[in-house]
Amino acid sequence: MKILITGIGGPTPKGIAKSIKEAYPNAYIVGVDANKFAPGHYCGFPFDKTYLVPNATTDETLYVEKMNDIIQKEAIQYAFVVPETEVLIWSKLKEESKMPCDSLIPNAKVATFIFDKLNVANILLEHCLTPLTLNITDYSIVNLEIIGSQLNYPYWVRVNKSAGAIGALKINSIDDIINWTKFNGNEDGLIASTYLPGKNYACKLLYKEGKLIVSAAAERIEYLLANAAPSKISGMCSRGKLINNIELFDSSVLALEIIFKKYKLPIEGMFTVDFKEDINGIPKITEINIRHVSFTNAFALAGVNFAEKTIEAFVYNKKINLGYQIFKEEYNFLRGVDNELIIFSENDIID
Repeated sequence: MKILITGIGGPTPKGIAKSIKEAYPNAYIVGVDANKFAPGHYCGFPFDKTYLVPNATTDETLYVEKMNDIIQKEAIQYAFVVPETEVLIWSKLKEESKMPCDSLIPNAKVATFIFDKLNVANILLEHCLTPLTLNITDYSIVNLEIIGSQLNYPYWVRVNKSAGAIGALKINSIDDIINWTKFNGNEDGLIASTYLPGKNYACKLLYKEGKLIVSAAAERIEYLLANAAPSKISGMCSRGKLINNIELFDSSVLALEIIFKKYKLPIEGMFTVDFKEDINGIPKITEINIRHVSFTNAFALAGVNFAEKTIEAFVYNKKINLGYQIFKEEYNFLRGVDNELIIFSENDIID
């Protein structure tokens, strides 16, 4: 079996590759990245071979040409496309029936819609699934004062179309948002949302042709290099917990059904629905990622291997309907800057 994984500069592709190797030790995995200093180029295992490719966002045509060349040369059977900007490009290729190989890619219109956090917030707000979210298009003091009065202080700002917690900050006063827009700039497109002070969750769901293959949930507790981010959220979870929470699953399914119904399409793709609890402890959706997340290998180590099930369903065309997975034990997981991801039992925690 020959598999391609894109974006090997980050932890998510490595986690996918390790999950594949755990299920299929003899799988041949090719990694690609536009950064010649991406760690995946030099780490060896779990990648058998790597290639430097053009940057997808700055030269889409060259990127597609290079990907076609690599896939043909290596006889790739299936691709895991990880960075969302690349998912968007592949979704357009899918719409034009020009994908260089098979891959679990959502419909182009749906992918573009979901990548915009404001779109997701607006369509789900009437179902009480998301916090009130406003688009900051006018950075005048008068308008910023209006936003503060609509959301009340504190509220939350971040970049609308981005990965992780880019541009995120808790706004406690009008001075905070004025200073933040001066520092961060406004060209990236900031959005403002009701502040959610509670726990942070992720629910992963894998769909094929409208059928749920497998789903599971986790809690994010601590973040890598948190003190380096003004928001204290770096976007990369360093400590978390695999959890059993059917409420997260139900809300995630409903959210995806609402979005795909808008386009009259069956749900298909790999999704990670992010939540934070409001002041009443009710989880609200903050965004939906059209990809795996960085601790995907934690699920695999606990017996829910999304990469394996993707291959079974899409490469081998097996009919799988595992549904929402309840863990026998809610394992903790840890990941450090230079340490491999590990999972361990509550009983193993040192007093």
